[in-house]
Amino acid sequence: MMVTRSTQLTLAGAANRSLQTAMTELARLQDQASSQRAITRPSDDPRATAEALAVRSEQRSVAQFQRNADNAQGWLTTVDRALGTAGSVLQRARDLAVQGANDGALSPRRARAWRPSSRACATTC
Repeated sequence: MMVTRSTQLTLAGAANRSLQTAMTELARLQDQASSQRAITRPSDDPRATAEALAVRSEQRSVAQFQRNADNAQGWLTTVDRALGTAGSVLQRARDLAVQGANDGALSPRRARAWRPSSRACATTC
C-alpha cells in the first residue's frame, strides 16, 4: 500500500503543479487581453520590447521630419511671396526707367505725369 500512496501523492502533486502553471498562464493572458497589449512588462519579451522601442523611436523621428518639412514649406511660401513682390516692384521700376529714357518721345503732358510716379517708385521701391 505504501507504493500506491506515493504514486497517488506524486500524481496529485503533478496535477497541482500543472493547474498552477495553467492558472499563471491564464492570468498572464487575461492581463494582456485587458490591457490590449502583447507585452505588459519588458521582461515578458525582451526582444519584442527592444523592437517596440525602436519602432516608437522611428515614429518620433518621422513625425519630427514631417514637422520640419511643414516648417520649411511655410518658409518657402513666405520667401516666394516676398520674391514675387520684389519682382513686381523691380518690373515697375524698369518700366518707369524705360519710360524716362524715352523722355524725348513723351509729350510734355505725359512727361509731367511720369515724374511723380517715378518719384513715388523711388521712395517705395
